[in-house]
Amino acid sequence: WMNEFNPLKQEKVKGLSKDSEKFDEEIELFIEKHKSSKSRWILPKNFPEEIVLKAYESPQVDKSEEKFEWRVPNKAKLSELCTEVLGWKSEQCDLLIDPVIQKLEVKKYQSRV
Repeated sequence: WMNEFNPLKQEKVKGLSKDSEKFDEEIELFIEKHKSSKSRWILPKNFPEEIVLKAYESPQVDKSEEKFEWRVPNKAKLSELCTEVLGWKSEQCDLLIDPVIQKLEVKKYQSRV
């Protein structure tokens, strides 16, 4: 499955049209720069794991028919989760979570996209 990657099949590279000469030059340069990169990859024998392949082939998705609605996350619960799962201190939670919540609150009142 690793051999399936072929940059020549890609429709766009860096915004270039597939028909342009510059596209061909970029592809040639990419291939030349990366031709030995696969030889340096070290993958475990069980890669990719069966559970990952199954999840990719049959993803479990929310089948809810309810209309999706964006909301600002509950900061207290999010901080608690980050403290328990990630081991963050309260100050680190505030430093990283507050700016995100502030941006979400600003967008909440935006009338147009």
